[in-house]
Amino acid sequence: MAKWKCIAWIMLLLLLTSCAPSRAQRRPYLIAENMDNAARHMERGEKEEAAQIYQTVLLADPSNEEAQAQLGEIADYDRSIVQPSLLGSNLVRAPKRESQTLWLAMYLVNRVLNLLDVVSFHV
Repeated sequence: MAKWKCIAWIMLLLLLTSCAPSRAQRRPYLIAENMDNAARHMERGEKEEAAQIYQTVLLADPSNEEAQAQLGEIADYDRSIVQPSLLGSNLVRAPKRESQTLWLAMYLVNRVLNLLDVVSFHV
């Protein structure tokens, strides 16, 4: 029995030493990675995607001057789709859609698909 306890302790120590670093240690890396991703989107002309990434960077680091400057250069961006609001996180916040006609045409189809998400039918 003592042999199994020893093996269990060794396994526990190995698991604890291989844990990921804390959020504070990962944050600079994640911010730099997102800035690079946003720059690649800008190179491809995908301004809306870049603006959303810059907004996310500013949520994580409001003092990031590079993200603020880049976001300032993109004149026509909508608010961040991940920004917390008083209405809660379940409120659907998506970039502006060009046409409301498609939304109206797909309304019933979307409701049926929502029902199928809740209820499954096996054939």
